[in-house]
Amino acid sequence: MFCAPPSRHLFSWSDSSVLPNLFQNEIVGSRRVYYGNSWILLLAVLFRKIKNHKSNKSIIVLPNYCCNEFVKAILLAQCEPLFIDVDDLGVIDIDALAYTLRSKSNAILAVMLANNTGKNADLQVVKKLCLETDILLIEDAGYSVGGSDVEFNKFGTIADIVIINMSEGKLLPVGGGVLLVDHSVNLSLGLEEINPPKLVDGFRDLLSYFIYCLGSQNLVFSLHRYLKLKIGWDLKRLMSSEVLRRNENYRQGDIHGNIGQLNLDVTFLDSISHQSLRSISRFKRFWIQKSYANIPNITDRRWKLYCFYRDALEADFSIMQYHENEVIVKVPILLIGLNEREKEELSCFGVTKQYSDEWVYHNPKEFPKSSKFFQWQYNLPVHEGISWQRAEKLVKFLLVKSN
Repeated sequence: MFCAPPSRHLFSWSDSSVLPNLFQNEIVGSRRVYYGNSWILLLAVLFRKIKNHKSNKSIIVLPNYCCNEFVKAILLAQCEPLFIDVDDLGVIDIDALAYTLRSKSNAILAVMLANNTGKNADLQVVKKLCLETDILLIEDAGYSVGGSDVEFNKFGTIADIVIINMSEGKLLPVGGGVLLVDHSVNLSLGLEEINPPKLVDGFRDLLSYFIYCLGSQNLVFSLHRYLKLKIGWDLKRLMSSEVLRRNENYRQGDIHGNIGQLNLDVTFLDSISHQSLRSISRFKRFWIQKSYANIPNITDRRWKLYCFYRDALEADFSIMQYHENEVIVKVPILLIGLNEREKEELSCFGVTKQYSDEWVYHNPKEFPKSSKFFQWQYNLPVHEGISWQRAEKLVKFLLVKSN
């Protein structure tokens, strides 16, 4: 099986796949594969099933600095998030995690190593801790699939269960998400159905692919920003194929509102999160491969962009340090004390704030190291729509601001 663009969904059980070595042989292997059009709901189904197996447990451990959508999935499953502070790289603090697992093991369902920067915690160490306390380890590989750690262990292969978020902006922007479940885990999600492809699905896929490619261009990005600023239209949310994303409202705290307001029986979750697996035509496969399914070429260009940012800016800014085997999807940088005009100027270069100040499930000020990531972390662009010329102008702009 392989997974590749366009931005809604594409799977194939053909032997002649675009990514046969990287995805099927090296990542999927013999594990069970589940696919859903909403990775949030897919993760919620997983948490709910785990909870049904271990009814006396309800806690999911995750880094304090992580995407609020992980919390949404936890709450949808009527479980409880337990936050552990992060270290200077923004990954979960191993010592604090070890203490928590040993002291609360009777109440913990799983450790969710949410990865929001592309920087991973030491998965081998965390896996050993989870084995000691009989707790499932779930790896978030949406920012790291295709890469490996310093010991050349492949990201997406280490944990008991792996979630790969395939939203726009990820390395594989198919839309929705995938769960990879090790056969040693006694857990059946009931989502492994394959329906024959329909002609209308092919047209939808091509349209989604066109919209994704168009949305990655500088001109359309600027239009999206302008419409959102002037009249409140969020094109990314309106055109999303993920069920829950269309109605998100962090300002009013709909994360909390999800509890008790949705019918969370298994058939409801299964019917929404399940998306039929479909094959693709040779024509579409050709254009996918030609465009950006060649992962080595993508990672090579992104690594060079990262090195350019790092070498030019690390003396004046706090910037994330990666090693060459990691996949660069975001380049986090701490920009302290920006005013609104400076934020607006940076957004013209494609610089985005990692998290909105409008929503935090808990108070980050309770966690000193996590707070700076919530408040000051921005992301330098490395996606395919960013030209070298724009990257050079962005660096010059930041250097002027720092002096």
